[in-house]
Amino acid sequence: MKRLLSTKSLITHMKEKGIHFDIINEQEAMHFLSEHNYYFKLASYRKNYDKGPFGKKQGQYINLDFAYLKDLSTIDFKLRYLILQMCLDIEHSLKSTILHDMETNPNEDGYKIVSLWDASLSYRAKVNRYVKNSYSHNLGKYNPEYPAWVLFELISFGELCKFVDCYNSNYPKRLPFDAKALYPIRDIRNAAAHNACLINNVREDYRRQPNATLLKFLQSHNVPKRIRVSKLSNKPIHDFCCLLLLYPQIVKSEFLRKDRKRDLLKIFQRMRRHANYYTKNKAITTTFEFVLKMFFLIKSCY
Repeated sequence: MKRLLSTKSLITHMKEKGIHFDIINEQEAMHFLSEHNYYFKLASYRKNYDKGPFGKKQGQYINLDFAYLKDLSTIDFKLRYLILQMCLDIEHSLKSTILHDMETNPNEDGYKIVSLWDASLSYRAKVNRYVKNSYSHNLGKYNPEYPAWVLFELISFGELCKFVDCYNSNYPKRLPFDAKALYPIRDIRNAAAHNACLINNVREDYRRQPNATLLKFLQSHNVPKRIRVSKLSNKPIHDFCCLLLLYPQIVKSEFLRKDRKRDLLKIFQRMRRHANYYTKNKAITTTFEFVLKMFFLIKSCY
């Protein structure tokens, strides 16, 4: 069991691990840890760095300054907020898209798809438990025959993704996007909503099959297989690329797309603010380059 250490002791611990305080001194680092962040979250970004394999510096981090951890944590913080904004836009647009499509779908009345999606009534049972204590408690009067337009006010983003996938399976080729790509977006949205770190280990290899639409898109733009395999095997990178790709396909508002395009350019500029910090870290520099390339491939759609 690890002991709870004071901020001063944590600084000493980081120095023992080879973390330098050349750009930001120890006093400034203590203030940052005391007022703006906490050690466990900040230290997680150290996973992007190698440790010395032998000699006097065995087990110590190589080329790692406290300022680099602080910078990565700031970028990650801003990225999480932007992801949440983009996912809120997508959530609203998904609901509008499905409801508008139902208007021209002769096989759908808004009730049939709910029954197909929730044949076991398990989702509606969950909704019934939630609705009593929600801001939408008055919608409980529709129980158990919720039409889609009422249900959309009560289900989570994850449940909405499953609903859209169900709609697409029952009425194929009516939606202008890959419904399966919503699941990676759901995952990164949930991570951002729970304030989980996203770029604390850009080298981590999940070895999961990438989304077919995303893979096809990168192949069509001649992104080398070596790079595709390397970057898409990291779940946060993969999921963020799915978000970049699907956002303009789902969100039809020109105003929102223009706003998010501006916000994305800001976050990419922020990534480059201290580019000199990462010149010796190929994992970080190539990740930033890959995500930026992905955005510029689809920028004209925003």
